[in-house]
Amino acid sequence: MRQIINTGFLLWFIGLTLLVGPVEAQSNQPIGGDSLKKLLLLSKPDTSQIIQLVALSHKYVIKPGESVPDLDTALLLSEQAYKHSRSLGYVRGQGLSYLVAAQANREKGNRHLGMRLNQQAGNLLMKVGTPEDQADTFIEKAAYYSVSSEDLIQQVCLYERAVALLQRSGNKLKLADALMYRGDLYQLQSNNTKALKDLLQALSLYRSTGYDHLQEIYDLLGFVFSKMGDYEEGIKYGLLAMQTVEAARDTVKLAKVYSRLGKTYHELNQPDKALIYYNKSLHSAQTQHRRSTIIALATTISAILDNFTGETVKDLRIEEALAYLKEIIKRRPADKDDIDCRMAIATCYVNYYSKFTHEYAKAQHYCGQLEAMLQTNLGQDYHLYMYRTLIPFYISNKQYEKARLTLNVNEKLCQQAHYTKELAINHLWWFKLDSAEVNYASAIRHYQRYNTLTDSLINETTKQRTALFEVQYETQEKEKKIVGLRQESRLQEMKIQKAESTRNFIITGAIMLSLLLGLSYNRYRLKQRSNRQLQERQEEINLKNTTLQLLLTEKEWLLKEIHHRVKNNLQVVMSLLNSQASYLSDLTALSAIQESQHRVQAMALIHQKLYQSEQVARIAMPAYIQEMVAYLRDSYDLPQPIHFVLDVEPIELDVTQAVPLGLIINEAVTNTLKYAFPDGRSGRVSLSLRQLKQSVHELIIVDDGVGLPAGYNPMNSNSLGMTLMRGFSEQLGGELQVSSNPGLTITLAFGDEHLNPTSTGTNYAY
Repeated sequence: MRQIINTGFLLWFIGLTLLVGPVEAQSNQPIGGDSLKKLLLLSKPDTSQIIQLVALSHKYVIKPGESVPDLDTALLLSEQAYKHSRSLGYVRGQGLSYLVAAQANREKGNRHLGMRLNQQAGNLLMKVGTPEDQADTFIEKAAYYSVSSEDLIQQVCLYERAVALLQRSGNKLKLADALMYRGDLYQLQSNNTKALKDLLQALSLYRSTGYDHLQEIYDLLGFVFSKMGDYEEGIKYGLLAMQTVEAARDTVKLAKVYSRLGKTYHELNQPDKALIYYNKSLHSAQTQHRRSTIIALATTISAILDNFTGETVKDLRIEEALAYLKEIIKRRPADKDDIDCRMAIATCYVNYYSKFTHEYAKAQHYCGQLEAMLQTNLGQDYHLYMYRTLIPFYISNKQYEKARLTLNVNEKLCQQAHYTKELAINHLWWFKLDSAEVNYASAIRHYQRYNTLTDSLINETTKQRTALFEVQYETQEKEKKIVGLRQESRLQEMKIQKAESTRNFIITGAIMLSLLLGLSYNRYRLKQRSNRQLQERQEEINLKNTTLQLLLTEKEWLLKEIHHRVKNNLQVVMSLLNSQASYLSDLTALSAIQESQHRVQAMALIHQKLYQSEQVARIAMPAYIQEMVAYLRDSYDLPQPIHFVLDVEPIELDVTQAVPLGLIINEAVTNTLKYAFPDGRSGRVSLSLRQLKQSVHELIIVDDGVGLPAGYNPMNSNSLGMTLMRGFSEQLGGELQVSSNPGLTITLAFGDEHLNPTSTGTNYAY
């Protein structure tokens, strides 16, 4: 949990600063899709793929929402990157895999495992990693510390090392992120001068890179300026933060920005404007049922109740905001470790019931929850905040003994933490308690102490503003010196360049004259030699061209001879099948033999076309389809007239495509002639093959026969013909569709680049 201390004064709620959150790298790229993730998991590993795996894993880690599936995906990708790195001996890849796995485990709540993984990442990357890699390990290590005084020192040290490394890396965006977060840590230590230097430098870096998501840096600058007493600059940057967040439609951050603007206007004694922004903060927080919404809403309510009377805030509809808060709490699952939300809610209700409705019995219930939290080891800043709510309640509810004990403890904590303003407020509470108990002498002493501390705070504010002016003056002086040095450097460079130019001109002229004479003679000799070499090479090229032409002619002749022999062999197979049929009397067997002859003929016809044509690799589909359909029609010799209509565009296909396509046409036309026109019924069969677009073709076969039986799904049929058609369609990489309304329609769309000779199904082979 993060806290922001305003010159010794603990803000109305420590949870508000949680909305600032640890500063993640702000220069995020769009996250990769599932297709990229699968590609990276399946592709052959190399160092480039490992870096992509790590980058994609990091995207899932920083993806908004922190969902468990996203973090599991990040861990899966980091594990894959680690395995590849181990297999390749890529040590940097192992370190980066450890680092992103540490981040994912920390986000999932596995902090101990995350710390171990980050330590392993640091051990490897300190040896082989880039400065940016090493800086990332320090930044990740800092995320495991809280914001207690001792932990803050550790975090600052880690970020100082990270900033030094990033200054060498040249990554301006990541350097700006680190400077912004270090500046935030400085202001948590109340070291506002250092904080302001870091934040202004970070803003300059962001602007130099054209980065426009500046809401975080604007918000922090406005907050630090307000802490240092420069409310004009605080409001300036607060309004810039508001404009940037509104443009980004970030409703949760907008609630925090509105709340801070309200506080700044309240410090300026402008309660009307303060209430306007507090009201906006309330309404902005009522948008999302999330943890940050609870904190923002409860923080704003507590701030209003802590600083204004019930009459002043009657238009803010506090009851409506509380009802919404209760609704969010009911919808969220109970989480005992969610201390920030529970503290925000309890504090909100104690202030509401004690200051707004004066229902002390109800306030006492939530007061008991805060007292129970005090028994746990939460750290002094948690306790200081809860005492800020409990002490006024004890005094107003006449629980004087509890108030006295709590005031003593609170005073010691304020002294230990050097929180001057909180200590002053503690004396003011002592004054109220002593006055209530009619102990006026003690009351006067405490009030005098309160005034003394308040005066010291005014002096401290003056010092802060003086330091601010010094920072601004130093920055301006440095900029002037830089401009002067640049101008002086340019003048010196111009003088040196002029002198060097004169000297170089003389030397260059002499050298060029010598070179020209030498080159002229050399070019003459080279030209003679080149002419002889070109003449020799031309003779060699002519000889090679003649040889290649002879080889090409011989290759084409051999290919045609192969196709001719294949065609003859297939004719022998058909003759064998025909001989076998003469010994058969079974009609089913004869039909099977006949269909096999047709299939063999479909393949033989292709090879016949190849050796008869000038081309040896591609088939002219119009002539091939016309001959094959004529062959099938003559083979069945049906008594009734069957009219065929062919519409085939002048398409040429490779033999590896023409064979499966021809077999599909054979099966479809054979099926039509056998079953579509029973009982002497005449009919019409249309076949078209056309090109839909480049490398994509469509085959359509339509008959007006009897069609398929009702309820029959041909795509589920296990018949040989249908199985062959599906298999050859897969081989072509196409999509086969069969429909019957009326007659039968077979559609196949396929492309040249989708041919897959090894796909699952029936493959053409011979």
